[in-house]
Amino acid sequence: MNISETARIFKMIEGAYPDSKMVSLMGEIQDEQIQIWTDSFSEESYDTVNAALRRHISRSSYAPKIADLRNEINRVKYPTRLEAWDQFERALNAYGVEKVCNHLIGKVLEAANKLQISKIARMDTNEAKTEFIKTYEEVLIK
Repeated sequence: MNISETARIFKMIEGAYPDSKMVSLMGEIQDEQIQIWTDSFSEESYDTVNAALRRHISRSSYAPKIADLRNEINRVKYPTRLEAWDQFERALNAYGVEKVCNHLIGKVLEAANKLQISKIARMDTNEAKTEFIKTYEEVLIK
């Protein structure tokens, strides 16, 4: 993640947690804060950090610290089998066969890329779920 993407993350935090101390008394985010966060998440994509932040916002009434987002990133990148299936199924239903992979990240995306998604879309839900979870487990083992 780069500096401008980190600034976008801070704007989201600011919007979700307006009373947060992440914003200085003058109402501006300090350059040092942006740099520390940029350095901390330099190996992560904006989409991954954004997904982790959205997950955090839905679960906490407190603004995240770097460690909080690190934990959420691990949950986003390595969800449980059922969480992975849920992410895949929601994306497939929302975006269709052609665009499902544009809306997935981490190991869920890797598993989706290994599947014949058009074939999965034609299966009944239980059969599709079984096939996806089997593929997801193979990806995790790698």
